[in-house]
Amino acid sequence: MSREMEAYLSNVKFWMLSIPSKARKGIIEELRNHIIETAYAMGGLGMIGQVIAGMDSPRKTAKRYREIYGYNMIFKVLFVLICIFLAIWTVPIWEIVNPAFSTTFVFLILIVFLFIVGSRAGKMMALTMGISALVTRFIILGLIVALAGEHGIIQGGGVILFLLSSLLLIVIAYLPAKVIEKWQDRRYWPPPIPQSYETRSCPRCGIHIPIQSKFCNECGNRV
Repeated sequence: MSREMEAYLSNVKFWMLSIPSKARKGIIEELRNHIIETAYAMGGLGMIGQVIAGMDSPRKTAKRYREIYGYNMIFKVLFVLICIFLAIWTVPIWEIVNPAFSTTFVFLILIVFLFIVGSRAGKMMALTMGISALVTRFIILGLIVALAGEHGIIQGGGVILFLLSSLLLIVIAYLPAKVIEKWQDRRYWPPPIPQSYETRSCPRCGIHIPIQSKFCNECGNRV
């Protein structure tokens, strides 16, 4: 089979590592069949290079399929773990322990992470990450207050601010994902296909060839 086609499919597969493996295998076979069928329609396997030239780049093709199929479980777990890790260091108590440490800066990093990943991974994944961050913050705060004993007193205003900032994480993660899913319904996304080519029949063998070709790819006749 064409090395050019296999190289293209290999690159697409690389950029689709985050997609569920079962879907990834089906996508590669779908693309392979599509390339071969289009090449035959244009005049034969010798046209595979032109078919691939008319397709999106491997990275863009993989991106469109990821928007359809989402992320696999490994990446979903990784996203949640990152949220939990960042959320641990957003509890304001750490600034009391180490005044040089900025929990606000880490909080901003967490917000950016939730916004970017949530908008790409879907609203349910975004909601899961936001809730994970909220629960983690309250667990860490509770543990610190419990360990501090009678010295672990928190002002009422501080609790309200802490609660509101934690709820903000869910909103920032969930709303962008919901808006994107509303305007980009995955069920109606077309698969990546190459641009159309005009063809004509070879006067000698009758096979279809690109209209711009000067020679037939099948019999070599000058057209």
